[in-house]
Amino acid sequence: MWDPAFHFAEVRRARLPRHARRFILLDRRGGRGTPDAPGLMAALDECPGGPGCDGLAFRIPAARVETESAILWQRERISDGYFPRFVEARLPDGTVPALTFLANHESEIMAPDLPRTAQVEHIATGAGFLGSSADYLRNLARQFAELRIDDPEITALLADVEARIAALEGA
Repeated sequence: MWDPAFHFAEVRRARLPRHARRFILLDRRGGRGTPDAPGLMAALDECPGGPGCDGLAFRIPAARVETESAILWQRERISDGYFPRFVEARLPDGTVPALTFLANHESEIMAPDLPRTAQVEHIATGAGFLGSSADYLRNLARQFAELRIDDPEITALLADVEARIAALEGA
């Protein structure tokens, strides 16, 4: 959300009912983790009965839909980790169809059953050419604070990761 990497005409707050932002994308390929120290990033996941997910909806101008969608497609479909799906996004004044990329639980890069201790360890220790998984989480938390998006799970996960990093540095 802090770097969408495509041109857009408008951005608005949106909520996706029945979805959740979950730290289940396991990176062993060098972006934010390696085979020896996998990193972990967030993925949008279907979560029937869950609290829903707050975020942003970007509107691409009609004249740029093909070009900008190709950029988005190339970034999000680099592997089989996500599958594209249109969902109804709730905006403050109504709903709109929104293209999303949802976690594919069949992909080797998704770890939907990862215990919390493993999530914390991967985020605290994973790093690669895009930076560390911890910095990814910090950027996400900072963006949420700026946007006034309350996400208790991100807040709690960041506290656990910072505590683990402090313990590793003190060891």
